[in-house]
Amino acid sequence: MEIPFSPCKITAIRRWLFLAGTAALLLLASTLPQAHGQTVVHFDDPGASWDVARTYPQGNIQNPNFIGTTTRSFSFSGDTLINGDTWKRMYATPTAGTTPVAIFQGYTRQVGDIVLFMAPSGGMDTLYNFALQVGDSMRYTEFGIDFWLTITSIGQVQIQGEAHKVFHFSEQVLTLEDILTDTWIEGIGSIHGPLASRTPSELGLHYAFPDSTRLTCYAQDGTVLWTHGGYSDCVVNIVLTSPELAIERPIIHPNPASSYLIVSGLVAGPYSLLLHDAVGRIVWHTTLRGTESRLDLPPLVPGLYHLRFTASNGQVQRFPLIVE
Repeated sequence: MEIPFSPCKITAIRRWLFLAGTAALLLLASTLPQAHGQTVVHFDDPGASWDVARTYPQGNIQNPNFIGTTTRSFSFSGDTLINGDTWKRMYATPTAGTTPVAIFQGYTRQVGDIVLFMAPSGGMDTLYNFALQVGDSMRYTEFGIDFWLTITSIGQVQIQGEAHKVFHFSEQVLTLEDILTDTWIEGIGSIHGPLASRTPSELGLHYAFPDSTRLTCYAQDGTVLWTHGGYSDCVVNIVLTSPELAIERPIIHPNPASSYLIVSGLVAGPYSLLLHDAVGRIVWHTTLRGTESRLDLPPLVPGLYHLRFTASNGQVQRFPLIVE
């Protein structure tokens, strides 16, 4: 004998089954592994940190002129509200020395695929655009002169199981791009450091300027997510302090130059000075003595040149020079 249910009872049973099913689905969803979330790297992650090693004056420790490698750690500390928008404050801290001091670098803010940067003195510009495609270009500025690097290919790298784009910039013939190259990792930034696109002198340098500044590690909240294959540790500090290796870094101005240069900050010398053009040809040379000199330049075609200082003990220092 069947016992009929009233419409009210049928409605109540259906409601109970619906609620029970919904609760079961919610419970199942809460136990499933998440495909996204903390595994996706974003440039503006508050816990992000970058270790950047610079080898001076050459790009490898095997070079006979090697003086040292030191590492700086870049990270965020605090937010600042500017015109209603939240900007993260980026600092760089030396990892060598007994009392390292964090130095404020500027403000960053990510909007979609674009990372913006604002210098401490003001002035906003695009630091990265992770939506670029093959054939697109990115502006770099050195010595007040704008130039462009072009993307020729985009690869991928896996970071915690998530694919991140790797942007490879091209090298053009007889232009600044022939000297400077760069590679970006989506969400991390340049392989030469998070602010390298604002300081092209730290990028990959050909001819007279070996690549000497590299990102060794990227981490989030202390967990390393990406490492450079050429370094055994995130922090590398090797400094040779013997007196014969102590060279003062020359101060060169004006730069850009037109007819003359003033070089100061040198030890007694003598120094051999060579001026190379963009393809490495020597276009001028002279000898320096003393701690400061005024040098008259020969007539030169406007463009990028490289000054090579060679000390009597064989140590070499190189500097970019813009001729107007």
